[in-house]
Amino acid sequence: MTHPTVPPAFPRWRAFLGRGGRDFHSAIFRSDRVPKFTGVAADFVLLCIALFIGCSNLSSSGPLWPDGAQYANAGAMIHDWLRSGEILHPYEFAKRSYVQYPAFHLPYHPPVYPGLLGLFFTATGVSYSAARCFTALCLWIAGCFFYRVLLKTGTQAWTAFLCSALLITIPEIAYWSRDTMSEIPALALIMIGTYCFLVWLESQSTWAYVAAFAFAEAAFLSRYLTAGIIPAW
Repeated sequence: MTHPTVPPAFPRWRAFLGRGGRDFHSAIFRSDRVPKFTGVAADFVLLCIALFIGCSNLSSSGPLWPDGAQYANAGAMIHDWLRSGEILHPYEFAKRSYVQYPAFHLPYHPPVYPGLLGLFFTATGVSYSAARCFTALCLWIAGCFFYRVLLKTGTQAWTAFLCSALLITIPEIAYWSRDTMSEIPALALIMIGTYCFLVWLESQSTWAYVAAFAFAEAAFLSRYLTAGIIPAW
């Protein structure tokens, strides 16, 4: 007895997803030929390195560049705005509360990094130490996703880990990881975008494609110079 063919559910939705959301999920979360424990161990060691570089000796360190204090100030303003109840009136809130401060710089500097820092402040409270911890976590994220980018391109796990540890300990990167500047958060965002781009090449998932360029745009709106990465894709 022949049974009638049942048409697939939600054909338009599946068409929008390209090959379907399962391709994106499997490409993002598959092990890349590396045992799960190995990836977790690599992430933990990179976290320890990033926190040591970014947060050690906080009491005797301070902004390395004048813009660092301006970024932190913008993050504090966004934190205050989110808690003010004036979400629909950001300009009026900023003019009333922050126009008297000469360090205020939005929108002279791009807004995504201060926005992310403001969200982080809602969980930790506003402080220089919290801002430095945020930068250290961004350094860790950059190292983790660089590790996964290398795995996606066929690099052996041990080599990928050493290269990722080298990336986050390069003197110039370590130097800017000890301030509240935008270089390290932008690096983290462009690394996530690059990883999503490789996932898209592998799975042809629409969501991976959208995520890649969304993170690239977020990186650009954190640090304009990250636009130089896009031609490399």
